[in-house]
Order: sequence, then structure tokens, then C-alpha cells
Amino acid sequence: MRDIWQNKTYNTFLAIMVIVLMGMLIIYPQTTFEGATQGMESWLKIVFPSLLPFFIGAEIMISIGVVDFMSVLLSPIMKPLFGCSGSSSFVWAMSATSGYPTSARLISSLMKQNKVDKIEAQKILSFASTSGPLFMLGAVGIGMLNSPKAGRIIAISHYVSAFIIGLFFKYYGGYSKCYKNIQPKNTHILQKALDNMSRARQNDNRGFGQILGDSIKSSFETLTMVGGFLILFSALIHLLLSSKIMGLFPNESLIAGIVSGMLEMTTGSLIISQSSASISAKIAGICFVIGWSGLSVHCQVISLLSKTNISIGLY
Repeated sequence: MRDIWQNKTYNTFLAIMVIVLMGMLIIYPQTTFEGATQGMESWLKIVFPSLLPFFIGAEIMISIGVVDFMSVLLSPIMKPLFGCSGSSSFVWAMSATSGYPTSARLISSLMKQNKVDKIEAQKILSFASTSGPLFMLGAVGIGMLNSPKAGRIIAISHYVSAFIIGLFFKYYGGYSKCYKNIQPKNTHILQKALDNMSRARQNDNRGFGQILGDSIKSSFETLTMVGGFLILFSALIHLLLSSKIMGLFPNESLIAGIVSGMLEMTTGSLIISQSSASISAKIAGICFVIGWSGLSVHCQVISLLSKTNISIGLY
């Protein structure tokens, strides 16, 4: 009975939120249009061209066995640090290079192919969910704050924090079965890694042309979903900023940026950078917004991991 009540309460709350949202979209059509247009431009000009090559490349590398190679080769490093196999290094490298929500997409792909289990996937997700350096150093540091030093501070803080979280999650759930017996006796680790990659390639009987086509198709589908979330949350932020709610807070621009960043980090970071706050306050606010990543990214992650058994609450 308690579960039914909780379910009813959740559904009622969700229905009310959707009705309120639709009402605001109807009452403020111009604001909604401007927000959606800005979100569309950000997706087409920034997100789509920057993430598509990484998504396609990552899918190809998974299919041809690169992850299996790294799983063996880098396990002696990743296991003592994070309690994970070398596969985590691949996810971390791709996420640190291209940013959100790359890690969630890769973890979903790896779990589908049984290359990582739930325990390891949860660990990887804890420290490999990061923003990209181009965004923090370029877009934020140089473009928004006009300070390369500020961009470096934000990036270093972001990656060090992720590293520390990974250390905390080392013993979560015990050791994963994914790296048991990775290096048998009397076998050189490099040879074992090459054999593992070759075996993975043989198990995937698709030709390279099919692999490329499937990778492009899958990447387009994912980025279309990402674009939908970005457009929706951009419209929500514009509706929020046009309301009188922000006027209730002191130092309106800084608070407005943080609140906006709770929804979508790019817009929030821009508003914070344009506020009258000190550079230290701006850096702190942007660090928080990027670390949180925004409900927009959270929804993308939830969607990408919806077919896995990963605990979204723990993430």
C-alpha cells in the first residue's frame, strides 16, 4: 500500500509540474521561443560538432577491441587506484576529452557487451563523469571570464575532485569480476592485451563498413536526444529568468546564474561570468555549476542508462 501511495504521489506531482510547464509555455510564447532558439543554436554550433566525432570514434574503438586491449594493459594501474579494470581508463579518457554525457553513453555500451558489470560501471560513473577541457579552458576561461588562469583553476579543481571521488568509491561493492584472471602466469601483459583485443574483434563478426554505419547511426540518435534536453532546459531557464523569482535574491545576477546552472550549466556559467561578483566568487560559482552539471545533463544520463541496472540515485 505504501508503494502505491508513493507511486500516486509521484505521478500526481509529475502531472502538476507538466501542467504548470505547459501553461507557462502558452502564456510566454516569445520567451519560450527565444530560449528554445538559443538552445538549438548551442546544440548545432557547439555540442553536435564537438561530440559527434568522439561518439563515433568511441563506438568504433569499442567494436574493434581497443577497450579490451586497455582493460588488460592498464588494469595494474586502475585496480589499485579505483578498484576497476583498465576499461575505466578508456571511459575516463573519452569523458575528460569530450565532456558530458560521454561517460554514460560509453558505460551503457560496455554493459550491453558485458565488458563491465554493475559494480564496476557504478565505480567508473563516479569519477569518469566530467566536463571537457575545451569547455572549461576555452569557453569559460577565455570566452566568458576572459582569464586563461581562471579556466585552468576551474579545470584542475574539476578533475582533482573527480579523482578524489574515484578513490572514495574504490571499495564500493567489493572488487568487480571484470578483471579477475586478467594476467595469467607466464604471459606478458602486452601479449595478453593484444590477444584480448584480437579475441574481441573475432567475437564481433561485423565488417568495418557495418561498424562505421552502426556507430554513426547510434551517435546521431544519442545526440538528437541530447539536443532535445538542451532545447527544453534552455527554454525553461529563459522562463525562469523572465519571472519575478530572481528578484527575491541579493546580487541577482550571481544567484540567477547559479540557479540557472542547476538546470543547464552552459547558460548558468555565462550568467555567472556576466555578474558583478568578484572573480573568486565567479570561479567558485562556475566550479559548482560544472561539477553539478545541471538537471539537463542528469536527464541525459538517466536516459542513456535507463536500460542498465545502475543506481541513478547513487550517481
